[in-house]
Amino acid sequence: LDPPVQLWDWSRDGRFLLIGRTEAPTRDDLWVLPQVPGAAPGAYAAGSFNQTHGAFAPDGRWVAYASDESGQPEIYIDSFPKPGRRLRVTTAGGTEPRWRGDGSALYFRRGSEVHVVRLVAKGQALEVAALDRLFDAGATIRAFDVTADGNRFLLNLPVPGTAPQSATMIVNWKGGDL
Repeated sequence: LDPPVQLWDWSRDGRFLLIGRTEAPTRDDLWVLPQVPGAAPGAYAAGSFNQTHGAFAPDGRWVAYASDESGQPEIYIDSFPKPGRRLRVTTAGGTEPRWRGDGSALYFRRGSEVHVVRLVAKGQALEVAALDRLFDAGATIRAFDVTADGNRFLLNLPVPGTAPQSATMIVNWKGGDL
């Protein structure tokens, strides 16, 4: 039985998929699947903690992701295709990194808040120039996305004042003549 797989991102040049694989010894890991016939996926970020929400930088040179190796989810950026120039971006928590279209910033969520990290390239490395809270949505954000220019956000928020509704699933149903 294959481990569960989640598609996190697809590189803009269409050459790579960034997928999440869950395996008992290492939990949630990031893998890269080259889009070449017969190519096998390879581990990108794996360890005894969870690495999730991977996102390719617009220029394809970096991958941002969340890892809970510090005890809570934090945002990291590492070089691509070979990891090794890793930068921890947050220290107070964060998940779901989203790149600005020009690669100059990274947006992420922390509970009900959306933050932005402004980045600068220094030779072959990235550095954090500033980290700012943009807004508080007033409810825990389930998921979000941002436009390429960073001016608009799409938020998945719970509907206020409503209780979750139950669903009924019918299995092994066989239709007959009506």
